[in-house]
Amino acid sequence: MEFTELTCPVCGLQFTENDDVVVCPDCGTAHHRACWQTLGHCACADSHGAEIPPQTVPHNDAPAEPEAPFDAPVGDEPERPDPSLFADLSGKSLGDVVLNGVSGQMYYDAIGKNQEYYMPRFVLLSRVDSARIWNFFAFLCPGAWALYRKLYKWAAAFFAALFAMLFLLAVPVVTDAGVQKAVNDLTAPYRNAATVEEQQRYAADFTAAYQYDSRSYAQLTAEQHEIYENMQALSKATAAVQSKTAYIIFYYTAYAVMFFVHVLFALRATRFYYSHLGKRLTVLRDVTPPELLTPAYVRRKNGVLPLWLAVLAGLLEFGLFL
Repeated sequence: MEFTELTCPVCGLQFTENDDVVVCPDCGTAHHRACWQTLGHCACADSHGAEIPPQTVPHNDAPAEPEAPFDAPVGDEPERPDPSLFADLSGKSLGDVVLNGVSGQMYYDAIGKNQEYYMPRFVLLSRVDSARIWNFFAFLCPGAWALYRKLYKWAAAFFAALFAMLFLLAVPVVTDAGVQKAVNDLTAPYRNAATVEEQQRYAADFTAAYQYDSRSYAQLTAEQHEIYENMQALSKATAAVQSKTAYIIFYYTAYAVMFFVHVLFALRATRFYYSHLGKRLTVLRDVTPPELLTPAYVRRKNGVLPLWLAVLAGLLEFGLFL
């Protein structure tokens, strides 16, 4: 059966050839699979058992080629998304769709990247208050995702929480008497060195001892032997603290809480982003002269940060978390 002439009763979007469609076994109403999973049941469940009118194609009086909502100068033409992806229930064009009191075209321009992913979900959020949309990248690296999408407060909160967790995990280790003694023994020759040359010599011995692996232990000098033994003592003292039951419980509890926070944020991230853009675009529309409110200007004021910066932030966040 072809569904491209029908619309989903949840989000109001017309089906496309590539959509994953599920059909209610009771009434035959077609839904996007994501919309069905969001509701958890058929959108017409309240009418089951009664005579249900067939799903019909919405009447569309709009012109075939929607006009751009903004007068962009030459060389700054707005992007032309496929209208079928974002059609309203009554067949409105993207520029006529209103999200959070703002034109759908402004939202499209403000997203900057991956509009085809976010716009249908924004339409769903505007219609279903209880919608929960999973955002995988917001789950994997929430701080980096928020930074990339210019949700700076969320990004700062996640990185602050991550560093706070690592700090709390480090406190039992650095305050342990055995660890402190091992650190003092390891650093004493450097602290007690009388000249810069002695400090440099100790630094060279420290590097040689640290890089010791498969070489014969006898190849190390006496000073390097001592440094190596002190390193081993520090490692054993740290392991002794981390092997205590109380520390293990605290460690796994901290990571479980962070994992739970990641899951909660991933379920709400798209809504946060939707609301964030709505507030910014409302202010931008109210303070900007209409002749300056071009797609390029909206993208420049919102949009995303450079991808390489988000990748670096993601690697830092992922590395610290692990």
